[in-house]
Amino acid sequence: MTQFPPIPRRWLSLVLVQLNDYQCFGCHEEERLALLKLKTSFYPDESYAPSSWEDNDSDCCGWENVVCDKETKRVSKLFLNSSWDLREVYEDLFLDATLFLPFKDLTSLNLSSNMFSGLADNDGFERLSKLNKLRFLDLSGSYFRDSILAHVGAISSLTTLYLAKNLMTGVTHLQELAALSNLDELDLSLKKLSKLKVLNLNSNKLNMSTLLSLGNLHSLKRLYINDNSLEGSITIEGLNSLRNMEVLDVSSSNISSNFLQVLDYMIGLYLRDNTLNGTTDLLGLCKLRDLEELDLSHNSFKVLDISRNRFSGNISSSFISSLISLEFLSLSHNVFQSLAPFSSFANHSKLEVFELIRDNNGLMVEIDDHNWVPRLQLKIFRLSGCSVDEGSMFKFLSYQYDLRVIDLSDNNLEGDFPTWLMENNTRMVELYLKNNSFKGQFPLPSRPSTFISVVDISSNQLQGHIPSNISVYLPNLKHRNLSTNSFKGSIPSSFGDMKNLLALDLSNN
Repeated sequence: MTQFPPIPRRWLSLVLVQLNDYQCFGCHEEERLALLKLKTSFYPDESYAPSSWEDNDSDCCGWENVVCDKETKRVSKLFLNSSWDLREVYEDLFLDATLFLPFKDLTSLNLSSNMFSGLADNDGFERLSKLNKLRFLDLSGSYFRDSILAHVGAISSLTTLYLAKNLMTGVTHLQELAALSNLDELDLSLKKLSKLKVLNLNSNKLNMSTLLSLGNLHSLKRLYINDNSLEGSITIEGLNSLRNMEVLDVSSSNISSNFLQVLDYMIGLYLRDNTLNGTTDLLGLCKLRDLEELDLSHNSFKVLDISRNRFSGNISSSFISSLISLEFLSLSHNVFQSLAPFSSFANHSKLEVFELIRDNNGLMVEIDDHNWVPRLQLKIFRLSGCSVDEGSMFKFLSYQYDLRVIDLSDNNLEGDFPTWLMENNTRMVELYLKNNSFKGQFPLPSRPSTFISVVDISSNQLQGHIPSNISVYLPNLKHRNLSTNSFKGSIPSSFGDMKNLLALDLSNN
């Protein structure tokens, strides 16, 4: 009899390991049996059951509608949608959620487009919370009512939940989903909520697809969806059908692109703490004729122009101080009642243009708090038609050395003519001081200002003679308006030396 050498111990260990791991070459037996039980219970018409689901030696990981993890060979996904012919009438089609409990590594479960009569065991669905790897659940088109939310709300591991096209009729049960702290995608498509006027979905992790699911809420007037994950471009298709909506709050949602062209009927719009950063993100804002409340704070705007609207109320310190990236700000031609103190611009080192022109006096503007030294260096400063203390304003302007355009018209400013504005800002191009109450002489700067092309000091109380050497110190003037003052004497012949002069108004002197 032939003698075989003994098997080395290390080889024997290897054989035993391979035998122990034999299960990894096929699905787990308890899950195969669970699938067969699921087939019996789930498919009232066996002709709809997957043909591969048979009690034989086949690997259930290869069965239709079943996906297994490649490493563990445990069932990770089940696709049981459209499991029967909806044209047929089946009685007592109750969903027994306990049938899914054996699939401990299940991550995705699709039960959509079935027509369940309800749940076989009200506690069974909640027990799905034991499947702590379940992330995706699709129950859309399955005829569930509002009560399903209480059961689904217990599955805290969910990140995606589809509930569209069910029989839910109200929002009182939506609070049942509050425990789904990991949820980042929710599809409700609440077609039955035709009378819903107010919807609050604040402080969830809902993404942009949520807006699409709200498109059928035609009666909706107020939508609060701040502090979510709407990140990116707002999906206009989710908003343009909500023609009755008056208030939209999408603050703290990381949105970044223009969508205002579909909101021309809004009364209140709250966009604070997003990533809006330019005028392209605000295209359409000027069309919001009925807008009464607007919050754009804590964004990254470089240019903010809301001029020529009908905005009213107060411009708060918190709003201004939060927009530290601003380079251009125009608030002109609105009906604001007051402006936050200029010290609100303390951290706006990039701001170069500020414009606030009122059509009539009355806007209160507080320039200085006596302790503030501006960090910004403006190039254009227009503050016209306001009520302002000239002492504090001139103190602010005394820190400016690079102004190109100054407009302080219609502010009822008094005192001596501020020639120092031209001397401090040697590259000034335009100076507008009309319709104030400056008195005394019109002194020229101590050295020629070669950049100045426009000077309008009309409608003041200036007097005396117009300096005869004006062409030397303001040689490049194009437009000069000295009308409605108290100048006297002859017109200086040096005006004839100003070859660039296009317009000269000396009337009413």
